[in-house]
Amino acid sequence: MRVKLLLLASLMALAGFFVVHATAHRQASSSQVLIAVGDSYAAGYQPNDPVGSASVHGFVDRLAVMLNNRHPATVLNFACGGATTETVLSTPGCTTGAQANNAPSYSGTQIDAAVEALRAHRGHLRAIVVALGINDFARCAGAPKIDQCVEQSAPKISERLRLVLRRLRQAGGPSVPMVGITYPNVGLIGWKATPPNRAQAETSLELTARFAHPAILAAYRGLGLVADVTKASGGLQPLPTSTNGPEPKAITTLCEITWMCRQGDLHLTPKGQDFVAKVIAARLNQKP
Repeated sequence: MRVKLLLLASLMALAGFFVVHATAHRQASSSQVLIAVGDSYAAGYQPNDPVGSASVHGFVDRLAVMLNNRHPATVLNFACGGATTETVLSTPGCTTGAQANNAPSYSGTQIDAAVEALRAHRGHLRAIVVALGINDFARCAGAPKIDQCVEQSAPKISERLRLVLRRLRQAGGPSVPMVGITYPNVGLIGWKATPPNRAQAETSLELTARFAHPAILAAYRGLGLVADVTKASGGLQPLPTSTNGPEPKAITTLCEITWMCRQGDLHLTPKGQDFVAKVIAARLNQKP
């Protein structure tokens, strides 16, 4: 009788073990995942970091907390500093710059790694976040005719970005929110030169409004949402006709959310990380 009782107790304990572990597995598998793809903006790069690495408080991580403070989604951030719409599709590994902290390692292309993760976590995806485009357009900075370069490059950049988005959409499924960002209009920094270079700021405004900004918006059409950081930061607002008056709000905002005025660096400050995360969160919470 004692042997039977011990055996029964052992079986009950074993059954309890499986119940507990099965429940834990269900809880783990049901947790949400946020996947990010892109460049140093998405990686959270900070120019003043002692080792030049990405911040642990980039806007992707902050977004995960904003969307659910009690149970933030697990972040899988594949972003790579220096990434373009070309390198994401064709370059093995992250060889162009820093990755996000605690980023998954990958030896294939960034898009292949993200697609694999999306398929693995399908059914538990909170959102897909994309930041691509600024490095593509930055290549025109050294061109003999910048305006011509930007105009001719815009359709090709938009087409490649759309290819990236199609692959992410197919892997993640039709119902997963996918949101991309536009960028602060960093060319407005000409206004802060001594003396103020209004012509440079005006040129940046025109090229952004006519080519760069529409190219990014067009890529997402029918595939995902756009958190319009350019618009939210005033990067499309007309500039005053004279530099003698008060500083335009767009310039003040640019200095607050990026390192342009303090270090001449286009990356986001901690305040900028919050700013972008809030713009994305607001867009995700809006109806399509």
